[in-house]
Amino acid sequence: MRSAIKGSKRAAWVGALIVWQIACVGSYGEQYQVKGTVVGTAYEANGQPRQQPLENHDFTIEVSDCKWEMTLKLTRGTADYFRRLSADTGRTFAFPDYETYSFDGTDLYCFHDFETSFGDYSAKMRDGGRPIPPANDNRAGGTVVAGEISHSAEDDGLIWLAYASGCYFKHRSDKMLEVTWRWGFAEARGMLRPGQSVKRFATWELQPNPPHLPKRVTYYFGAAGSFTNAELTVLAVTNINGVTLPMESTFDVYRKDVSTSELSLLIHYDIKTTQIGKFNRRFVYPPSVPVLTMVADLRFNSPSDPSPATDVPYLIEGRFLTRDEARNSTNYAQYKFNPNAPDYAYLARKKREKIRLAIICTAAALGSIVSAGVIKNFRASQKTA
Repeated sequence: MRSAIKGSKRAAWVGALIVWQIACVGSYGEQYQVKGTVVGTAYEANGQPRQQPLENHDFTIEVSDCKWEMTLKLTRGTADYFRRLSADTGRTFAFPDYETYSFDGTDLYCFHDFETSFGDYSAKMRDGGRPIPPANDNRAGGTVVAGEISHSAEDDGLIWLAYASGCYFKHRSDKMLEVTWRWGFAEARGMLRPGQSVKRFATWELQPNPPHLPKRVTYYFGAAGSFTNAELTVLAVTNINGVTLPMESTFDVYRKDVSTSELSLLIHYDIKTTQIGKFNRRFVYPPSVPVLTMVADLRFNSPSDPSPATDVPYLIEGRFLTRDEARNSTNYAQYKFNPNAPDYAYLARKKREKIRLAIICTAAALGSIVSAGVIKNFRASQKTA
């Protein structure tokens, strides 16, 4: 559905990068670091590409066995576009300065640094005679979930799928995979609580060498596998000391016309590696929180752990709380839900208190905020997958 990149051009680019890697990387087993970029293009129903960019990112991902850490930052082109759009329209676009996602093998810690935009907001409040108390003047938002796949940024799940999903596939016992994209899935936007994952029937082929990342993954609309919903295709790989990593991949998401069942391209992503190397540090869990951060802890909302009724919020600086620390916190007790004697008025009151406390960072805890009407309208116009 999309013409292939010319082989000779890609071969020259990949060959040059492989030579550089062999000279600089050496042996690093299954512990590796990848830097790269993800660029997405949205398409109209008539097949024409949309002019406005998606939230494209430069990324760094570090993987050590089944643990990994990823850092995202908007590409310069994306940031420049929305900066110009803000100047032309007067609308404000609150993007994070950067985002980090850290998976410890069980829990995913997400940190969204909004020091620039939150700092501007705090300055406006102070200039208006309503300064935010220092104890509540947070500059970042965070989320913790009991799972591995994030739906916070536009392409975080795609980066994970391409570079860090080896352990996930190793432990698959069925053909139902969690979706790694958000387009067409209203229920897959933001951070998901346990039991809320969105899955699709899929088939896949893995690389024969460690860390056994996918060569191709195909998701389907239905269980029969007759209509393609989305597809990851690895176009080029490099193999260094028995470790096979992707150099260039694409991820395509399709829409299906409900009347004709015909497919058309909805989103196309190009995922490219720019550098591969080793890293000489140990992951630290829980990961650090460098500035005052409002965290929404979603690890306790599951059939086996139904309390509290909502997330556990807390303000912290230094590091995230462990699961036990969050469970033993005052906030957990305040938000705890008694299914035998529900006090809905109490829950509503606590929710209002939480909203007042987190007024400038609620959206940060749910991921990147894009108030651009043009993107929201585009999402709203898509048919549900």
